[in-house]
Amino acid sequence: MFSRKPGAVAWPKTHRVNAFFPLSGKRFTDIRVCASSLSRSRGLLFRNVSEQALLWPCASVHSIAMGHAIDVIYLSTDGVVVKIVQNLVPWRMSMGGRDAFAVLEVRAGSSNDVQLGERVSFEELQ
Repeated sequence: MFSRKPGAVAWPKTHRVNAFFPLSGKRFTDIRVCASSLSRSRGLLFRNVSEQALLWPCASVHSIAMGHAIDVIYLSTDGVVVKIVQNLVPWRMSMGGRDAFAVLEVRAGSSNDVQLGERVSFEELQ
């Protein structure tokens, strides 16, 4: 559940988290954590447009059968943003590259202020 790399973040063990990006001041709240293979494959499929998901470990996503577009933020093992895909429309795939370890899926248009190289911090919800 924890990365062994120096400086790595402790990835959440709960089902819901908040994420904060300090450089941009962007905050995402009540994010669904998808850490099992079944929950990762579902992601935001058949969920409300306002829901968000953190998938880990995960280096690529698809929007097959999605009813709406999403923004995809790829994170490294130490929580640094390595790639941002905005407005991923339904029936598409996206890959984060070799440094991607986790994916934050959010509503389309809500990742505009997030910057590459920014480190995210998570707050676990009880």
